[in-house]
Amino acid sequence: MIKKLIVVFVVLCIGSLMLAESLDQKLASLDERNALLFLQPLANSMGAGMNSGLFNTAKVLKPFLPNIKVGSTFVIVPSSDKTFIYQSPLGHYFDDFEVKTATIFGKAGALTEIENFILPRGADLSIVPVPQASLSIGLPLGNEFMVRGMPNMKINDGVGDIAFWGVGLKHSIDQYLPEVFPIDIAIQGVYHQMEVADIIKFNAWAVNLAASKSFFIFTLYGGVGYEAADLEVKYVFDAPFLEKPIETKLNFEAQNEFRATLGGKFTVLPFLSVYADYSIASTKAKTHSNTINFGVGIGF
Repeated sequence: MIKKLIVVFVVLCIGSLMLAESLDQKLASLDERNALLFLQPLANSMGAGMNSGLFNTAKVLKPFLPNIKVGSTFVIVPSSDKTFIYQSPLGHYFDDFEVKTATIFGKAGALTEIENFILPRGADLSIVPVPQASLSIGLPLGNEFMVRGMPNMKINDGVGDIAFWGVGLKHSIDQYLPEVFPIDIAIQGVYHQMEVADIIKFNAWAVNLAASKSFFIFTLYGGVGYEAADLEVKYVFDAPFLEKPIETKLNFEAQNEFRATLGGKFTVLPFLSVYADYSIASTKAKTHSNTINFGVGIGF
């Protein structure tokens, strides 16, 4: 059941980006410089999404007790991430010119005047869903280990194989404070990796300082964190004006840096909870990559 839910979320997230043509077909008409600008919003959104939903309480599980979470984060795409300024590829081929066109989240691609071909269209997305499923288990000395992900699976011919995994460790800080201290506090570090076919590899890291307070069946939680992500892309640049295709490899970082999160969790049954939170993540470009996260937890 959990595997099926993950597949649905992945299809929503990655499959929607590859309508009408595959990602390698979209990138074929873009040189390295323009491909980076086309894909930068994807790195920002996936980095923000993968680094969301990492905790819904600062309380650490007791040794060897498990907890399973299944949910999704919805990353809100800023309007500034829907277009970029396309420049004449490989500068020496043509006189310099610029045209505004779609990023991977934009709409229709522009028609270039000199090369006279249509640039790739985007997926026309304002919200990007990112799947999440995790298993956590309490460890001695106030620690909690988490593993996230899914097995390697083929979604469809357009998307190809997708693999996603992550690991994290949460450590209780309030255990060192007097017992009368009113809230739970923990520090957490997490690493994720996602691969899409042989084209894209995401890496994401996050360090969070979390706090929470329980009121009977409701838990209020929040935290601040630092995050980073990078994107590696391999494709063939094969525009109509080229004499021969050029194998291209891109490596670049997401612009996400700091994040603040606030959320709440309701314990519906002793072993079942539902939770939701909202995060504001600042970027190096002085914009925000905001996320809404919700899910269901089963365990202790």
